[in-house]
This record gives sequence, structure tokens and C-alpha cells, in this order.
Amino acid sequence: MRKKKWVKTLVILSLVIVIIGGGLLYYFKDLIFNKPQDSELGVYYGLFGYAPDMGGNYIDYSSRFDTYSVEIEAGMAESATPEQKVQAAYIIYRIGCLADATALMRAKYTTGSGSASGIVNLGSSVIDVNGAMNMTASYYDLKYPFTVPASVEDVYANYACYGVSEEYTQMPNNAVTGSNDALVGLGEPYLRSSLPFARKSLCTPQYQVIWEADKSSCIISPELVTANFEQKAKDIAIKTQASVAEEKAAMGLTRDYGENWGDIYGLTAKDLSIHIVNPSTIIPETVVITKHTGANIAGDELDYYSVSFELDTITNRGTPESATYYAEQLYQSQAPSEFTSFLKDYHLYYNSLKVNMSVFDNGYFRTWGTEEQWEMGGAVENIASASIVSDNDSMEAYCYDYDTIMQGFVNRYYGDNALVNMPITAIPFYEDNLAAFTPQPYGSYR
Repeated sequence: MRKKKWVKTLVILSLVIVIIGGGLLYYFKDLIFNKPQDSELGVYYGLFGYAPDMGGNYIDYSSRFDTYSVEIEAGMAESATPEQKVQAAYIIYRIGCLADATALMRAKYTTGSGSASGIVNLGSSVIDVNGAMNMTASYYDLKYPFTVPASVEDVYANYACYGVSEEYTQMPNNAVTGSNDALVGLGEPYLRSSLPFARKSLCTPQYQVIWEADKSSCIISPELVTANFEQKAKDIAIKTQASVAEEKAAMGLTRDYGENWGDIYGLTAKDLSIHIVNPSTIIPETVVITKHTGANIAGDELDYYSVSFELDTITNRGTPESATYYAEQLYQSQAPSEFTSFLKDYHLYYNSLKVNMSVFDNGYFRTWGTEEQWEMGGAVENIASASIVSDNDSMEAYCYDYDTIMQGFVNRYYGDNALVNMPITAIPFYEDNLAAFTPQPYGSYR
């Protein structure tokens, strides 16, 4: 009897684990565009949401907006045809992809939340289940050497990529609910100790390193984002970039752009999004484009385009031609082993996907966000089946400020850890760019 009860519990818990594991939304949206704030915790944010100053390491792509101004303005007009709306949205997106691909220094701050609800058919019983999760993350990416590239192909062929990141998830209070109080009572403590994660990532041209924290130690609040990262070899995974690429290819996570990839707007820049965004996947009647006034990091006014549209998630579902295929493969590959070991016919598809982005008229992304709804299901033979819907929203704000990026990179780089043994002084641009920045104590920065 006890074994049967635990199997039932595990079925429900595992379903909730998967459906809320990738959830995102505007968790700190009221703070994300703030300039640095002095407090007991140090600096929360740098200049996220501001355009780069032109010159230096950034190519000015405003001329591309001038080149396609007729098409963009036509797509913004009240009388715009569906085709004109799609073309304008696509042009703006692809110019943004080109700018992002050639940006040698940039950071992203991501915030989000997700919720899921559905039913589990357990024998003759029908049990409602609900779950929720919050998330925040920061990414600092550098492409070396710090000389303006001749082309986007030059970047892909001749520049070395370095990156650091921190990612945190947390289940809010009362995040797990359901119609069976006994199972929820058993399940919530299990989820809180096994599902939330915190991890630090470090990437060099040769290696990828992921440091996992104690799952139960994650703290996300307006004042603090931390977790307990222990000095244990079992918590630090070091892989070569070659082996990472092989693993992704084996799981179907690698998109083949092909020799003929590219267009006149973004040239051969690869897509910023994991989703396939093109005139065939954008739903014309959902396109909305407006223009607003923002600022660059010097405080000068600079216009940006706000663009939203939905993608067709139904056509070609389950194939590489689907707009959401690669995201679906990624999320399915992240399902925990205790879930996949006994659940059969597990599937995950997008029911809907809305993109909300903003791009400065010099080409650089200001924000990127999505509103997503997933449909998931699966069955355990002769025990249970489930149908779940998950709603997830996220927002990324971009940063091109030198001081913010270099300080954030130094704060998050942990290669000097003896278990990693990739000292920061060995980075080729350490003396010229990183040495001037002193790492802030962990927990004192956002």
C-alpha cells in the first residue's frame, strides 16, 4: 500500500516538476531598467535597457533602417496589409540579429515566472494539479579580440567567445496546489528540495563549466539572489566545447543553418531566438509595431521600435520546420530522469507563442520577451495519464555599457576555483580589460 501511494505521488510530482521547470515572467520588472543603486547589498543593476554609444566596439546599423525605411513605415501604417506588417517586423528583427551577432560586449538580465495547471487521471480518480516557479538570471558575453569585425562571418570564424552567467529558480509560497491535499502535502516539500536550482556557468573557447548549488538554498527576493555553492567536485561539471556540441547534436538541439542561410536585412547573422522567426512563421494579424524614445548609455535620446507578434506553433508541429521545434526539443531533454524513467509517450508542444521585442534604431536589442503556452502530456501504463497546460512569460533586458559588463564578468568568473583551474589572469584580455575591476563579494551584487 505504501509503495502504491508513493508511485502515485511520484507520478503527480514528476508531472509538476516538468511543467513548471522552465517557467518565466516579469519578476523584477519594476527594477530592471534602474541605474546602479548603492545599498547594503552593493550594485543591483547596471545600464540595462540602454543603447550602446556608437564607435568603439559597436557597429552603427542605423543606415540599414534608412535603407528599409519605406518597408518599415508601410508596415507601421494603419492601412498596412498583413504582408507589409510581417515584412516590417521581420526586417527589424533581422537587423537586431545582425547587431547582436557583431556586438563584442553585451550582457542580458532575465526575469520571469511560470505557472501550470491540468489534470491527472489516476485510475478512477481525477486530480487537479497546479505549480508555479520564479526565475532570474544574468549573462555576460564577450567576443575577443575587441576590434570591430569586418563582417558577421568574420565574427563566427575568427573571434573567441567567453561567457559567464548565474541562473536561479525558486518556488513561491503555496506554489503547489491540487485537489488531493494529502498528495500536495507530501509533494511540496519534495519539490522544494529537488526542483529549484541555482547554477553558475563559465565558458571559454575550449571549455564549458557548470557549477550547481544546493537545490534547497536558492533565495530570490527584491533584495537578494543567492544560493549555497559548495566546494565539491561532484557539483562542478567541466566539459570541452567539442563534447558539448556533440551532445547537443545527438539530442537534436543543433539548428542547421546551411550554406544558403541569410537575407538582405540581417545578412548571414544567425537568429537571436531559439524559435524560428521568419515571414512564414509570423502570424500577420498579430503584428503590432510602434516607435518610442529611449536613451543610450550616455543619456542621449534614441528612438526604438517596439514590436510584438505571435508565431504559428501548429504548422509543421514536431518537425524541424516548426517555429518552436528546437525549444520543444530542449525542454523535453531537460525532463528529470525520475520522470522519463517511467513516463511513456511524453510530449511537449507549444499552443501559442507571442514575441515582445524592442530594437533601437541603431540596430541593437533593448529587450526580448515571450509569452508562451505549452501543452504537455504522458502516461504511466495502467496507473495514470496527464494533460497539462503551462503559461510562461519572460523578459530579457540588454546592456552595452563597458563598466557594467566588465564588472559583471569579473564578479561571476570563478575559474580561479582550484577545482576549475582556469585562472582569470590567463584570459588574453585580462591585463587590458579585466584587471581594473575588483570582484564584488558574492551576494553583494545583482
